[in-house]
Amino acid sequence: MNLKMLFSLRALRVLSLFILTVGSSYAQDISVSPSVITLSGNPGETISETLTITNSGKMPYEFLVSIKDWKREISGNKVHADAGTLPNSNSAWIRVAENSFVIKPGERKLVTIYMEIPAEGVGHVASNSMVFLTQTNPQESATNESAIGIKIAYEFGVQLFYNPAAAQKGEIEYEQLTFISAQDEKAAKVQLQYKNDGDVNKTGTIRVELTNKESGEEFKLQPVPFAIMPHDVQIMQIALPAGMPKGNYLLVSLLDAGAGYNLKVAEKDIYVE
Repeated sequence: MNLKMLFSLRALRVLSLFILTVGSSYAQDISVSPSVITLSGNPGETISETLTITNSGKMPYEFLVSIKDWKREISGNKVHADAGTLPNSNSAWIRVAENSFVIKPGERKLVTIYMEIPAEGVGHVASNSMVFLTQTNPQESATNESAIGIKIAYEFGVQLFYNPAAAQKGEIEYEQLTFISAQDEKAAKVQLQYKNDGDVNKTGTIRVELTNKESGEEFKLQPVPFAIMPHDVQIMQIALPAGMPKGNYLLVSLLDAGAGYNLKVAEKDIYVE
């Protein structure tokens, strides 16, 4: 190995550090449960929930615990911010039993999260924050030869919600259903705009079905999950399958927020080029 190649590999070992989030293909040795915590309690109370961290690998992992604010963009993507900087933040109420910890190979560790609910000013809209577990001893990747020198670090984000007793469940309502033809985009798409008019976070799935008005042929797309914050609006785009026959279709979209909520249906007549 020449000196230039040796230098390049050494630089790669120093610079190539990846932070991976829950759901990554690398995230196999460490698991964290649950990923979403929703708490309820009276003003002035201290309530708690326990995280379970499991190390099924052969190396010890060191984690640092931190708390941040977060919100969702109109696309539904999460955006993080410093603790206490966003509206409806409850970061200041959160305390974690351990600020850092080590989990050994084969170990199952319990970490308690405490929420100290203020005696006043909790309002009626759900508040939120996120607890991060960030690995501080990154491990060298062993996934393939091309990853020589690349170090992998896990980072897990656990969503925390507090639902006040006065929170109103509300509903999710469709605001707009738009068809974007393939002439305007690379692929034809359905664009959905919907609003959560309640005081609590909601999750569910959106299904899209198309029926050819001439042949009666049906196309049922894979359900798409969503999560939406209180009083937020989101826009989702879903691509139509390639090779759909041209013609007039009835487009139907169904929004299902689960038990306790009404199934929402939106329809539109479209022409597929």
